[in-house]
Amino acid sequence: MRDNGLPVPNHLFMDAVSINDVNAQQHFYDASTAEQLQRYAMEMESERSCARLLRLQQERATWRLVATAERGKIELSDRPTTGLDLNFVNPGLSLMVSRETLQSATERLIEHLR
Repeated sequence: MRDNGLPVPNHLFMDAVSINDVNAQQHFYDASTAEQLQRYAMEMESERSCARLLRLQQERATWRLVATAERGKIELSDRPTTGLDLNFVNPGLSLMVSRETLQSATERLIEHLR
């Protein structure tokens, strides 16, 4: 949530992970998106999500984020939880994910696709 009470637009996050969508990637890596992310990061000093998204944009590492998520999904096929190393996003950042977390996070998208 930004200081003015409005959320960061979802399309920025969606563009970042839409690595098979050339238009979305061009938009995400555009200079105007960098300016927008920098403005949001300054507005949200208490939250790191925009700063992390800006770092992904600056380092052109969205493919790496998607690849890490894919590896996590594959690992969840064989076990109930897995750890994701996200040091490339933020030093020391990691995330434990469970099958339940994945299911919960994707429910709305799956319903939308039906």
